[in-house]
Amino acid sequence: NFVLMVFASVMFTVTSLFSFDELRNQQHEKSFYFFMVITYVATIGTLMANDLLAFFLFFEIMTFTTYGMIVHYREEALEAGKMYITMGIVGGLSILSGIVLLYAYTGSIEWIQLADKFSQLGFVKYLIAGLFIIGFGIKAGLVPFHFWLPKVYKAAPFSLNALSSGILTKVAAYGILRVAAVVFSVDRNSLSLGDVNLWLTSANIGRVLIWVGILTMAIGVFLALIQEDVKKMLAYHSVSQMGYIVLGIGVAAYLGYKGAMGLSGSLYHMINHGLFKALLFMSAGAVFLYTKETNMYRLGGLWKKMPVVALLALIGVLGITGMPGFNGFASKSILHHAIIEAYEYGDSSFRYAEWLFTLVSAGTVSSFMKFYSYIFLGKLPEQYNKIQPKKNKWMKRAMVSLAVMIVFIGIFPSWLMDNFLIKALLSFSYDPSFISKYIVGMNFFNTKDLLNMALVYALGSLIFFIGVKFHLFHTHLPSWMNAEK
Repeated sequence: NFVLMVFASVMFTVTSLFSFDELRNQQHEKSFYFFMVITYVATIGTLMANDLLAFFLFFEIMTFTTYGMIVHYREEALEAGKMYITMGIVGGLSILSGIVLLYAYTGSIEWIQLADKFSQLGFVKYLIAGLFIIGFGIKAGLVPFHFWLPKVYKAAPFSLNALSSGILTKVAAYGILRVAAVVFSVDRNSLSLGDVNLWLTSANIGRVLIWVGILTMAIGVFLALIQEDVKKMLAYHSVSQMGYIVLGIGVAAYLGYKGAMGLSGSLYHMINHGLFKALLFMSAGAVFLYTKETNMYRLGGLWKKMPVVALLALIGVLGITGMPGFNGFASKSILHHAIIEAYEYGDSSFRYAEWLFTLVSAGTVSSFMKFYSYIFLGKLPEQYNKIQPKKNKWMKRAMVSLAVMIVFIGIFPSWLMDNFLIKALLSFSYDPSFISKYIVGMNFFNTKDLLNMALVYALGSLIFFIGVKFHLFHTHLPSWMNAEK
C-alpha cells in the first residue's frame, strides 16, 4: 500500500504541473481540478482501505470523479464519458457481487488469507474469483474489456490520459493483486504454508491470469501498431502494458509461496509504466498544443522545432521499450524471469507464454520506432515551419521530472527494489529464503538479460522494417472484429 500511495502522490503532483499549461484559461478549468482533488483523496482511500467494502466505496468514488475529468471538453467527450461510466458501473457491480459472495461463504470482507476456507468450498470459490477478475479487469482495461479505453483517451485531456494511465488503472490492477496474493493465499504463520492443496485455488486462478495477461499484451500491441492517432496508439499500449502487470500477478498466484518474482515484477512495472507512459502522453500533448494534430502520419521533423520535447519523448520511448539504462529494462527483465520460473517450477506450456512475451516486447519496440520516427524525425511539414512553440514552463517541468525518475531508476534499479519492493514482498506469504536467494542483491545488468533485450530490439526493428515496406501499419480491421460492437 505504502509503495503505491507514495507513487500516486508523485503522479498526481506531476500531472497537476502539466495541466497548468494544458488547461490554462479553458472553460471548466476549476471543475477539472475539483474532480482531480477528490479523485486523489479517493485513490489514497482505496489504497488505505483495511477491508474490501471500504476499498469498494473509495474505488467507486474514484470512478465517478474520474468521469468529471473525462468530460472536461463536453461535446464528443460526453459520449466517451457515457461509455466509461457504464463500464465502470458494470465493473463495480461485479466487484460488489464478489464481496457479497465472499462474505456469505467465509464471513469476512477483510484483506486476510482465506486459502484454508476456500480449499473446502466447491465451484463457488472460482465464481468469486471470476467476479473480482471481471470487475477489476474492466476497470484496468484487460482484454476483452479494453474497448472503452481508446475511446475515452481520445476524447479526454492529455492530463487525464497521463493520470489515468499513470496511476488510476493501476489501482484496478492493485485490486487483482490483493485478491490473488492475499485473499487466496495461505497464512504465512500456518504450518502448512507449503501445502500444495491449499494453494490449488491460487494456482488455478494464476494459470488463468497468466494467459489473460499474455492475451492482453498481444492484442494491445497489435492494435497499437495499426493506429494512426497518437492518443489511440498510446491507449492500446496502456492495455498491453497492463497485460505485463497481470502476467506478473498471475505468476505470483500460480507459484504460490514461490511467487515472489512475479509479484515484485508486477509492482515494479506498475511504477515504471506509470512514469514512462505519463511522459509519453505529455510529449504527445506538447506536440498537440503546438500542431493541433494527433494523426502521426501528418507530422514529422518536429525535433527541429521542439528539441527539448523530442529528447524527453525519446527517454519515454527508451523506457517503455526496455532499453538498458532506462527503467523499463529492470521490470521487464524481472517479469521475464517470472514467466521462466512458471514453466520451470510448473507447467511446461508456459514456455509458449515466454515466446509470446518476447514477441510482444519486440512489437512494442516496433510501435515506438513508428511513434518517434513519424512525429519527430523526417521532413517537417510546411504548415509548421512558421509556428513558434509556446514557452510552456510547467509542462516542461513535469516532463523533466518524469524523465529524471526514468533515468535514475534505469541506472540504479536496485534502489527501488531494496528500499521499497523487497520490504513489500516480505509482508506477503512468500518463502523468505526464496526472496533472499533470488531477489535480494539481484544483478540486473547480466549478460543473459542484456542479450535478450538485444534480441527484442532486433526483432522489433525487423517488424518495423516489414511494416513500413509493405504498408502493414495502415491496415484497417473489419468492423466485426471491433470489440466495442
